[in-house]
Amino acid sequence: MPYPGFKNKRNSDDIQPEPIRREQKAMPADTIGKTETFVTRNVKLLTFIGCMLVIVAIMIGFGIYRATHYGNLVEEPENLMTVEQMQAIMAKGENLTWKDLHDYPCEVLGEDIVYVCRYNVEGGDYYLMVTSEAKGTSIISVILVDLNTYEQTEIFAPDKVE
Repeated sequence: MPYPGFKNKRNSDDIQPEPIRREQKAMPADTIGKTETFVTRNVKLLTFIGCMLVIVAIMIGFGIYRATHYGNLVEEPENLMTVEQMQAIMAKGENLTWKDLHDYPCEVLGEDIVYVCRYNVEGGDYYLMVTSEAKGTSIISVILVDLNTYEQTEIFAPDKVE
């Protein structure tokens, strides 16, 4: 049995391929004689670009909405040190350990040469800057900083410790 697309010649056993005939598609009558433009050639591309522009506009609008409605919300740390707690810590002086400060949020300012940690005080007028050689080692110094006057008061430092 010959393969599809092939047929036997009448007087021969040789199988010859049948020529493939492609039908010519006629141009629709409404486009005959008209010039093709950029828009008619690139309808899919222009549709894609239009959709992308709509998506980008929605994303920008959503970003502006979030910035105006949620941009000013800054979460305050939970266990912010009160002025009374700060005074109790200052009273400990050179007996202060990292365990005494464990319950308060710390902003690490440096870890390379010395470990420096900043503890904000409720009300935002003061902060404590505590330093040690490395995290968890004995505390080297504690400095109280007044944010209104930028005055720094050393609670204890190595040269003050006997």
